[in-house]
Amino acid sequence: SGSSVNEGIFYGGFGNYLSAIDTKDGTLLWKNQDWNGGEGTVSSHMVAGNTLITGSNWRSLYGHDKHTGKMIWEQSGEGLRFRSSTPVYVSDTLFVCAQQALVKIDPESGHIFQVLPVPYDLQTAASPIVTEKLFILGTSREGLSAFDRKDMKEIWNVKTGPSLIYTAPYSKPYSSTVESSPACMGNNIVFGASDGYLYFVDCESGQVIQKIEIGAPILGDILVLGDKIYTADFSGNVSCFQIQH
Repeated sequence: SGSSVNEGIFYGGFGNYLSAIDTKDGTLLWKNQDWNGGEGTVSSHMVAGNTLITGSNWRSLYGHDKHTGKMIWEQSGEGLRFRSSTPVYVSDTLFVCAQQALVKIDPESGHIFQVLPVPYDLQTAASPIVTEKLFILGTSREGLSAFDRKDMKEIWNVKTGPSLIYTAPYSKPYSSTVESSPACMGNNIVFGASDGYLYFVDCESGQVIQKIEIGAPILGDILVLGDKIYTADFSGNVSCFQIQH
């Protein structure tokens, strides 16, 4: 599982190795005592309010008190046990990509506010983008899709090319997988795909403005810093692109 840092505390590990460590002096603050076993997940730990969100793929999503490590809640229904991506925290709500739905959860109690079904499989590492109008989701077979927040009507879909390697569960030719979490750049979206291309897309229309052939699958998240974009690909290269205004 991917690690994270929040307010000077490092959260890392899995199962009974899940731990909180003070970044100043390395002091072990707590170690998980409440669950163990299951399968690792490619998602990262993340903090939502006072809750550390973690989990085990094929098993459960967990909420822990970030100060003590005590497990507060566990959710495995609604396809959450098949989660591969890191949730996002917006306006006191946790948005989690489940098997074929976007699930809204109260991070403090684990209560499921709403389950929003989608027609695609979402078992990829791509975290959702939540805007005022849209949910933008990476899929395991159909590229990147945007849905209206009010009625979950699909607004646009960018069907990427066939994956060069197959990473999503049970995916096979000709899957168009997006494992890379999309990133916002003003009114545009940038994301990498398993077809070996970096995509620049208009957020409103879904029109592909430009795509750049990298030559190897892009599985990691895209980093936007100022007017530069950084990406790492499966061949081991790190690339930097200058945004032209």
